Amino acid sequence: MKKSKKILSLILIAALMITGINIKTVKTYAKDTNKKAITAYRKLLSKEKHKWREDYSSAPDVNKTKNYKFACIDLNGDGIKELVVENPEACWADGSVKIFRYVKGKVKKVLLCHGFEWYKKSKIILVDDAHTGVYWGTYYKIKNNGKTVKKVGYSGTDDKSYKKQAKHKEKIYGMTIYYTSYKINGKETSYKKYKAALKKMLKAKKYTKIKLYKNTEDNRGLYL
Repeated sequence: MKKSKKILSLILIAALMITGINIKTVKTYAKDTNKKAITAYRKLLSKEKHKWREDYSSAPDVNKTKNYKFACIDLNGDGIKELVVENPEACWADGSVKIFRYVKGKVKKVLLCHGFEWYKKSKIILVDDAHTGVYWGTYYKIKNNGKTVKKVGYSGTDDKSYKKQAKHKEKIYGMTIYYTSYKINGKETSYKKYKAALKKMLKAKKYTKIKLYKNTEDNRGLYL
């Protein structure tokens, strides 16, 4: 019996030591990768031009990096910072905000949007938008490989003909929006379940505002 307890104790000690080594290895990897990421972000921002859209770009100065604003911040909490870039020269069709992540030695575009809200405590970002009477929003989690996971989302319209189909309605800027769809992990759900999932996931009522800096050499030295 005593021998069995001794063996069990040794196994537990060994397991704890291995766990400690693994945690240290992960932290070291994140620290080293973060340094490489920042170097790569600096290189991107230091270029005279960056192709904002791979397919097209309708604004004349959209590719000039001197107009950009940026923030370098760990959006998903894994110890490796992402690069947020705002392009004031981008038109609506171009999308004015990009999120980049360093993946396997390259700077990868994670999202192209018109802005987002970041919930620091839960490491969740909300991308919402509206166009020609349609309103939508998706809460994302950024994975280590640069891909995004859609956690919850909604969509609606200000078209009164959808009034009977609406799961919920509310006033925004004096207009009534009829929300016709709520989703959790890609599956349709009720407004009540959506709100409960959102509250549990976000862990906070307010998002954290991200401060952006003008893309200058001095600011790259200070804020990257």
